[in-house]
Amino acid sequence: MLNLPQQRIMEKKAGFFKRLFAFILDLFVLNFIIFLPFQPMFSQYTPKAIIMAEALPASFYVMIILMGILSLFYFTLMEVYAKRTIGMMLLNIYAQGNLTFWTCVIRHMYIVPVFPFSVFLILDPLYYIFKGDRLTEIWTKTQTVEYVAI
Repeated sequence: MLNLPQQRIMEKKAGFFKRLFAFILDLFVLNFIIFLPFQPMFSQYTPKAIIMAEALPASFYVMIILMGILSLFYFTLMEVYAKRTIGMMLLNIYAQGNLTFWTCVIRHMYIVPVFPFSVFLILDPLYYIFKGDRLTEIWTKTQTVEYVAI
């Protein structure tokens, strides 16, 4: 039997573009499992009415918030039970730290289209660009990592 040296693995922070691409892949997944079933309900509203917010009924806003909450559950439950979402799986990156239900809710609260949570859709990436960490990851003491062979 050969006694070859073991492959060494190094943990490092996942890069911005890898994380961004994983998020885009997750949006495709969400489109099929959450957004697509709501499409018939939205087809009754014209694009002009949606853009101008002309007398949209409360049910329209309730559907949008419900889709946001379901999306939040997708990200939260995937990270709690699998430590990564489908997009993260495809790009081989992981969430690391104490990933409880509430920790993961905080990590992904930006997905709910309600103020003040939606502010993090802008703040989190900006903080990441300037500081190298997501603001919500600092708060939750978690991070997104990848493992590379050295």
